Amino acid sequence: MSKLALVLILSITKLSHSIPIDEFYPFGESYGDSDFPKNDDGSSPAVTISTLFPFFNNQHDVLYVNTNGVISFLGTLSQYTPDSFPLSNSRRLIAPFWADVDIRKGGTVWYRETTNTSILQRATDEVRLFYPSQSSFVAAWVFIATWDDVAFYGSSPDVAQRKRNSFQAILITNGRHSFTIFNYYNITWTTGTASGGDSEGLGGTPAQVGFNAGDGINYYAVNESRTDDIINLPRLSNVHVDGKFVFRIDTETIEQGGCNTGGTLTISPRYSHMFGGEKKVLAGPCIHSNDTVTATFGGDGTTSVNCTMESMYSVTCVTPIFYKTGDVSVKLNVVPSNQQSIQQSAVYEGIINILNPLNTKSALQRLDPSNWRRGEEVTMKWSSSDIPFYIEGSTVEIYTVKPDLDLLPRLEFHSSVVQYIESSQSEVSFTLETEDDVILISLVEVTQPNDQRPRQRIWSDAVVVVPRYINESKLSCNKWQTTDDELPSLSEVQVQVCPCRFDQADIDLIRFHLDPVCQSQDSSNRPGSNCLFYPKAKQCFRLNTPGPIGTGQLCCYDNNGNVMDMLTSSGGGSLQRFHYFGDTEGAVPYLSNIVFDTAPYYHCCMYPQLIQWGVSSECFGFYQRRTPGNCNGYVPNIPAQNFGDPHFMTPDGLSYTFNGVGEFTLFRTTSKSFIAQVRMQSVENNGIKGSVITSFVAKAVNMSDTIEVKLNSIRAFDILVNGVVQDITGVTFLRYKGVTISVRNNNSTTNDHTDEVNIAFPGQEISFQTFVYDSFLTYIVSFGPGVQHGSIEGLLGNFNQDPNDDLISQHGHILLANSSTEDIHNNMGLSWRITEEESLFTYAVGTSHASIQDNAFVPVFDIPVSAIDNTTRDVCGDDTFCYYDYFVTQDPKLASSTRKSVHTLTKIQEISQKTVTCGFPPAVEYGQWNVSGMEIGDTGKLVCNSETQLKGPGYITCSTEGHWTDSQSTCVSSAATATIDPDTTDVPTSDTWLIPVVVGITSAFVLFIIILVTIVLVRCFCCNGGKAKGRRGDREIPKSSKEFDNSAYMSPHI
Repeated sequence: MSKLALVLILSITKLSHSIPIDEFYPFGESYGDSDFPKNDDGSSPAVTISTLFPFFNNQHDVLYVNTNGVISFLGTLSQYTPDSFPLSNSRRLIAPFWADVDIRKGGTVWYRETTNTSILQRATDEVRLFYPSQSSFVAAWVFIATWDDVAFYGSSPDVAQRKRNSFQAILITNGRHSFTIFNYYNITWTTGTASGGDSEGLGGTPAQVGFNAGDGINYYAVNESRTDDIINLPRLSNVHVDGKFVFRIDTETIEQGGCNTGGTLTISPRYSHMFGGEKKVLAGPCIHSNDTVTATFGGDGTTSVNCTMESMYSVTCVTPIFYKTGDVSVKLNVVPSNQQSIQQSAVYEGIINILNPLNTKSALQRLDPSNWRRGEEVTMKWSSSDIPFYIEGSTVEIYTVKPDLDLLPRLEFHSSVVQYIESSQSEVSFTLETEDDVILISLVEVTQPNDQRPRQRIWSDAVVVVPRYINESKLSCNKWQTTDDELPSLSEVQVQVCPCRFDQADIDLIRFHLDPVCQSQDSSNRPGSNCLFYPKAKQCFRLNTPGPIGTGQLCCYDNNGNVMDMLTSSGGGSLQRFHYFGDTEGAVPYLSNIVFDTAPYYHCCMYPQLIQWGVSSECFGFYQRRTPGNCNGYVPNIPAQNFGDPHFMTPDGLSYTFNGVGEFTLFRTTSKSFIAQVRMQSVENNGIKGSVITSFVAKAVNMSDTIEVKLNSIRAFDILVNGVVQDITGVTFLRYKGVTISVRNNNSTTNDHTDEVNIAFPGQEISFQTFVYDSFLTYIVSFGPGVQHGSIEGLLGNFNQDPNDDLISQHGHILLANSSTEDIHNNMGLSWRITEEESLFTYAVGTSHASIQDNAFVPVFDIPVSAIDNTTRDVCGDDTFCYYDYFVTQDPKLASSTRKSVHTLTKIQEISQKTVTCGFPPAVEYGQWNVSGMEIGDTGKLVCNSETQLKGPGYITCSTEGHWTDSQSTCVSSAATATIDPDTTDVPTSDTWLIPVVVGITSAFVLFIIILVTIVLVRCFCCNGGKAKGRRGDREIPKSSKEFDNSAYMSPHI
C-alpha cells in the first residue's frame, strides 16, 4: 500500500469517528487465526513467537492473549478489574482495553503472528507515517490480536446482544524497534458488573488502556483510563485519526506517534553527507494541506530550500551542499495556506549532523579506482539498495574541485557525461574527459521541468585523475609547489610523530585512528589490497585531532609492520597541511586535504615512481614541504584494564579483584579535571555472589561532552552523549566536543564480544577500548605520555610507577599490595563509591542513584581449591582470575573472556614498552636508503637511481643514542662524479686538457641541433594527423598493476 493511499484511507476514516471493522488488519479463521474456547477471565496457551519482541527494554519470545483485553508476557492475566498503573509482580502488559470481557456472552478473541508480505508492508507504511524519524524502518514480524464483538461480564441476554466492543492490537517489530497500534471500531461498554458496573456495562471501575513494565515503576496509560470517558476511544486518537492509537514500546519510555502543535522538530536520518542531495524527513509540528514549507540549513540563514508535504506528520527536504561538518541548525518555516488565518507563521528548530565524506560509505563506487586515467573509459557501479530515488532517467555528472580566491576548495559543475540511466542498470561506463586534477562523480535523479526543489543525488569519493603523460604530472606538481610556497611554512611545525610499528599504532586510540581511505580494519591485509592512496601499505592511521595550525599526520605501515618512509619506492605517509577534519579557518573538511596534500603526493611522488626507480626530484621537493611521518621520539601509552567479575590491572601493574554493587570512581585526576566512573551490578549463581560492570561514564570537566556506554539487551549497547542516546545506525566514527568515538563490529570467530567501542579524549591523552559482551563490559584504559605520574586516584591506583601503593582508599589509607580480597573490598574498593552529587550517570525512568547501590552486598572473596576441576581447567588453563569467574558465575563465556583479557593486556604491555629508535634515515635526493629496521644496531644502505652514482660510503647504523651514524653519502650525476672524484680521475697538469673539452662541447652542440630538428619534424608530423603524442621528454604513465580489493573498497568506511 502506498503512503498516499494510506493517508487517503486514514483521512476518510477520521470522518467516520472510528476505524471501520473492514479496515482492521485482516483477522478471523479464514486468515489462519487461532481462537480459544468461550470463557470468562481465560487466556490463550503460551504463544511461542518466531522472533524476539522488544518491550520495555526486554526481549520476549513468549506471549499470552488474555480474554480481558490484555496481551501479557511473563504469565497469564485473569484479573478482571483493572488496577491503576504502574503495577509490579512482573505484570508486563499491553492493554488495548483491560476490562471484564466475557466471551461466553458473545464474541471471539482471535490472534496470529504473521510475516505475510502485504501485512508487513502495511505495518511498515504505518510506522513510517506516524513516526517520520523511522523513515528506514522495515517491519519483519507482526502479531495481530482482535477482540471481535465481545460482551461484558454480567450482561443480560438482551443487553449482551446489543452492547458489544470490537478492538484490535497490532504488535510490530524489526527486531530492534517495536511498535503497537490500537484500532477501535465500537466501544459500547466499559465495565463488568463484578467491577462495579451497572446492567448497561457502565460506571464502576472502567477499562484501562496502556502499557505496564511489571516493575512497579515504568508504565504509560491513556488519560481516559479508568474513567467514564474511556467509552470515547473510537473518537479519540494520539495520531489525529479517530479510533487509532500508535506507540513505540521497545524502550523504557513509551513514545507516542503522530505530530504535535508544540513543534518539536525531528530530522531523519540525523546524519547527512557533506555534499548534500539527501532527502530528509522533518517531523514534529502538524502540517496542513497547502501550507508553504521551507527549510533553512545553517545559522546564517542563507541556504533555504523548498520542502514537500508528505502527510500532516512530516515534510521532506533535500539537503544543499555543506562545506563544513558537525552539527548544523535547521529551521522549518511553515506559512499557513490561508493568509486570513489567525494562525501565524511558525518556525521550528532542529539539528542535523553533517558527516565528513571520508567517514561515510560512497554510494557510487569506482571500479579499478587506481586507474581512472584522463581520456580513457572508466566505470561506476552502485547497489540499488543505496539509491534513495527512482533511478530511471537519472544522469551522471562530473564536478571539479577547485580552490577559490581564498584557497577554499569548492565544487563546480563540469559536465553531464551520461544522459539517461535505465532502471535495470547497476553500473555505467564513460570516457573521463577532464583537464582537472580532482573531480567528483554524482548520480542525479530526474525531476519534472518546473520542479524547483533540489534534486536528490549520490556521490563518489574524490578522484585524483591519473594523467596520461608524466609531464602533466610534473606540471601539476610544480604548480602545487608554487602555491604551497606562498602559504605559511610547515618546516617548524611540531606535530605528533608516528608510532614506529603497526601494533603500536593499532592500540594508540588516544592519538590515532584508522585511515578511512584504507577500506578494511582487518590487520591481516596484504599490501596492495587495502589502502587506495598508498598501494604498498598494509594499513595507515591518521591523527585523532588536528595538530598545530590544523595540520594532519599520516602514518602508513608495510606488511612487516614497520612505518613506511615516503622517500622509498614503497612510498609512505607524511605531514599534511590540512587534516581531513578541516576544523581550522581557511580549510574545508576532506576537500582541502585532497587538493593540497593527497593530489600533490600523487603527482609529485606516486605517478613518477610508476615510470622510474627511486625518488624523483619532484618527490624530494614534496618531502621538503611535507616532512615524512617519522617515528623518532615516539612514546607509547601506558595501559590499565578491567575484566571479568571485576578484576583490575592498574597502570602501575598491580592486579586485584573488587566486587562491589553500585557506582564507583574508576579513576579521576587529582585536580578533578577528568572523571571516569563505573556501574557494577550483581550476578548470582546458586547463592554464590559476584558482580560485573554494565556501564561506564567519563568526562573531561568543561572540556568535553559526557560519554556513557551501557549494556542494552536489545541493541547490545547504547552510547549516550550528555545523557541522550545516540542513533549510530550505519555510522562508525563520530566526533563530539573533546572526544572521538569509533565502533568496530566483531566478525571474529575467536572473540566472544559483540562489538568494540573506542572512546578517546585526545586533549587529556586518555582513551577507553571497550568490549561489549552479552551481560558485561570489559575495557582497556590507556594513558598517554602527557598524563603526569601520580596525578590520578581511584580504583586504578595513583599511576606513580610504584604498584605497591596502588591500593589506596579515598581517605588516604594505603593497603599492602598483597592484601586479601576481603580487605581490599572493605577498606579500599567500597571507599570509592560515588555520591548522587558526584554521579555522571543517567538513570532509567523509576531508577535513581540510590536504587542502584547495594551497601549490604557481600561477594565471594575466595574459592575453594576443590572448585578447580578439570572442566574449570579446560576453560581457564592456569589463569587464577578465570578460576574465580567460572566458580562464581558458571559462565564459560565470562571466564574465557577473562583469560583472553589477561593475555591481551600482557601483549599490550609488551607493545607499549618504549624502545630507542633512530627514525627514518636522512633524506638523499636521487636515492633511497634500504634499511633493516630503525632500532639500535639496524643498518642501512644507500642505493642511487640509474642516472646517478654514489658518493661516500653509503652505509649507516642506528646508534645506541637513537641517531643514524653520519655517512655524508649522496647521489650525484655520473658526469659530475667523473669530473670531481679524485679516486677515479687523473688531474690534468697542462693546458692540453682544453682540447678534448672543446671537442666534447662542439660534439654536444651538434648533437643538440640534430635532436632539436628531429623534435620539430615529429611535432609537424603530429599536427598533420600523425599518431605520435606527448611533449618533448614526455612518457606515458603505465597503469597501476596493484591488486586492489574492490569488494573491500565497496564496503563502508570507518
